[in-house]
Amino acid sequence: MTVRNNPGAPSLDAILTPACRKWAGSSKSDNIFVEANMNKMAEAAARVFWALGIPTRLLVVMALAQEGEACVCHLVAMLGMRQALVSQHLMALRKAGLVVATRRGRYVYYRLRYPWIAGWIRRALRAHKMEWRRLPAPARQCPCPTCRTKPPAPMGR
Repeated sequence: MTVRNNPGAPSLDAILTPACRKWAGSSKSDNIFVEANMNKMAEAAARVFWALGIPTRLLVVMALAQEGEACVCHLVAMLGMRQALVSQHLMALRKAGLVVATRRGRYVYYRLRYPWIAGWIRRALRAHKMEWRRLPAPARQCPCPTCRTKPPAPMGR
């Protein structure tokens, strides 16, 4: 990590909490281990922000937050996008660790691994004086068994 090499930046000891300092130890090799973990955390955070940096992926995330769990055909019907496009974005969200897939029969259902991410997005919008509105119910019924058994979601907020 370049923090230690930058003369104006705080030292690693100033950044770490006392509990972390005790865990990290005082030897140079221990500090390198802590720095490597900090780099891994920064890389993981960058993957999350990269995944959420595309508007279509934000729509998919918010649709999953609204529905709780949905299959690709339901997301396609809800967002009005092509199946291939929705699937590609779901794959990127899965690689970033934000979405979990569960297979039931011939359908794959997706849900957010961390549902609080939707709250993050809402708070970021509120900070810019904007509000996320509820996505409308699917324009057409999707063919999955889950959609056939539950009543349609109400439109509006």
